[in-house]
Amino acid sequence: MIKSLIGILCSGLLLISCTSSKQKEKEEPTIIIPYINYVQEQLTLLDSTPTTVSKINSTTVQNKTTNTTQTKTDTSIITKAELVAIIKQLNVPDIAKAGVQEHYTKSSYNDLGSQRSNFNYTTNDNTMPLKSLTLCYSNETVASIKAILYTRVLTQNEITTQVNVAWEANKFIIINSVQDSSNISTQSSTQVVWGR
Repeated sequence: MIKSLIGILCSGLLLISCTSSKQKEKEEPTIIIPYINYVQEQLTLLDSTPTTVSKINSTTVQNKTTNTTQTKTDTSIITKAELVAIIKQLNVPDIAKAGVQEHYTKSSYNDLGSQRSNFNYTTNDNTMPLKSLTLCYSNETVASIKAILYTRVLTQNEITTQVNVAWEANKFIIINSVQDSSNISTQSSTQVVWGR
């Protein structure tokens, strides 16, 4: 009888300790990695490295009323100053700011194919222009970001613009955007390559 009483008491204590540890996990705030530093590091590295920067622009405009499509593609070599201007226009929002962070949910996974750890931040809040952000780290060194992927959606004057950005450290940036209104849809892609 004493053994069964001790068993019930131990089971109860184990159940209580498991419940309290689950509550502690839920109370922990989402930790957002300061990726804005990544942008500054990339700009500094680019400024100090002799390299050629190439840019490919492609734009497709579809007129929904006349059902016509026009496509234009342009390739050029640009200066580092022009690349810096492109990067600054990306305006990567800082979701680590107070009042913004609670609108995002964090998840993470290891991608065995690319040997990367990925941290994802997503929101369903329509007031937040940044819809998703993925930070990719090498599994060998988590000290620095290897890539950033994000999606931003803005609606202004009945025109919705969705911008998808893929930024691979020391290599390239790809910016795909779709601007949609009632009559015209414009898809553009800008690829800037400067790394190995």
